[in-house]
Amino acid sequence: PVRGIGGELFGFEAQAQSYAKQDRGLSVWRLLNNAASDNESIELDRLCRMLHVLNFFRQVPDPSATLMIDVHERLLAAISDNHGAVFRRIVDGLNLPANRIVLQLPSTGARYQWAIGCVIDSYRRHGFRVATRAANAEEALRQIGQLRPDVIRLDLHATGSADDLAELLDQAQSSTVQLLLSRVDTNDDLYKLAQVI
Repeated sequence: PVRGIGGELFGFEAQAQSYAKQDRGLSVWRLLNNAASDNESIELDRLCRMLHVLNFFRQVPDPSATLMIDVHERLLAAISDNHGAVFRRIVDGLNLPANRIVLQLPSTGARYQWAIGCVIDSYRRHGFRVATRAANAEEALRQIGQLRPDVIRLDLHATGSADDLAELLDQAQSSTVQLLLSRVDTNDDLYKLAQVI
């Protein structure tokens, strides 16, 4: 679940897990990394996304809840253009609302940085919302100014000082970008947030 500071439910983050009696099970991300071809990675990713949306919309009756689905880094380059077109056809075929799906882009180094803006525009054209990941508050501020994602995911411990976090929250709010802060685990973490909210 993805919750607000007061505990209110905003949505869910999709996770693919497998079970095996003898070991830790199959890692879907490892399969995506090591698949023999880009086409196999793309097909596996589409299958996982379809299963995620079927599970989510079958189980979550709240019409305001969203589903966050990770996009694997390999797919940024494997699909040359029109990102999200096939997934939108799947979602439409299932008669599900695309605007409740948030496609969460990976943290990317310089290798795929050139593609992020194009990917975001393409996903939006197909009706999906988009989340990015930021390594720190400075990168999150840059993303707000340049990429304008719907959601930015950031580790609370990488936000810097309370003043840095306050500036980031102000910029995000004025740009209607939601911040998803991870690793809010202790009372001290909640206190840090309470200082600036």
